[in-house]
Amino acid sequence: MKTQGCTKKRNPARSSGICGIIRLEAMHFSMMLVMLVILICVSGRRVCAENQESVKLVPEDGVSYNEERCRDVLQKIFEGNTEDLSISVISGDECFDIARESITLYEDGDFLFAVIDPSGGMQKIVGTRAYSLDGGRVWHVGDFHARSGLGDMYILDRKILMVDGIHGVGSTGTYTFPRISFDYGKTYSLNIACGNVEKITALPFIQQDYNAYCYPRVRSIDRKQNRMEISYFMKSFPAHEEAETEFYRQSVSLSDFAVLEETDLYGLNPIAE
Repeated sequence: MKTQGCTKKRNPARSSGICGIIRLEAMHFSMMLVMLVILICVSGRRVCAENQESVKLVPEDGVSYNEERCRDVLQKIFEGNTEDLSISVISGDECFDIARESITLYEDGDFLFAVIDPSGGMQKIVGTRAYSLDGGRVWHVGDFHARSGLGDMYILDRKILMVDGIHGVGSTGTYTFPRISFDYGKTYSLNIACGNVEKITALPFIQQDYNAYCYPRVRSIDRKQNRMEISYFMKSFPAHEEAETEFYRQSVSLSDFAVLEETDLYGLNPIAE
């Protein structure tokens, strides 16, 4: 007589209990995994915040400035987070207009130049200037000052060309000539030969009007030809406030500001000699 093999039947209650335990353990593991992910994210953000690079300010000797304000502005510029700043950003050969916004920023690769919170008074504009040579990690902070009124400012290969308001009164009358800074705006000097212009402005029939003055303007900048064109104007006020006369032109090399060509539009130079 053949005996059939015994087959152990599954206990439904026990099977259901095991499955329930497995489900509970799976849920517990999932919750632990979620908490671990959250902990990692929070810790990561905390580490990122702690390791966030802060800008370094290097003030010039004797300079007085609002460190908290400057640090906040320059940190935001470094991070590219300037949405809440009143800022004007320029580059290339644009005219540097500092009167438009609270902050004016010039960008040229890793070279950055900023003027912060300029204010006017007594025919001049003052504020804080800062420049960086490494893309904004380290900022050198100093004073900014320029004459108000007629005036332009250009940054050419990290050299600052300042054509500002009236800054000279002497034997040649009241005048302004282009001045150039080779130290990022700390000091300025007259680096364009303007001797003939000075002689013309000293002519008696020009100086008979005490309020006559001359000033230059940048007509064009040509990178391909390495040239800059400058025009000199004569203006008399208050009798003729709107009248201005271009009397002299110069072509100047951008690399060293040497005068390449000069044009005496009214033939006044021989008289001045």
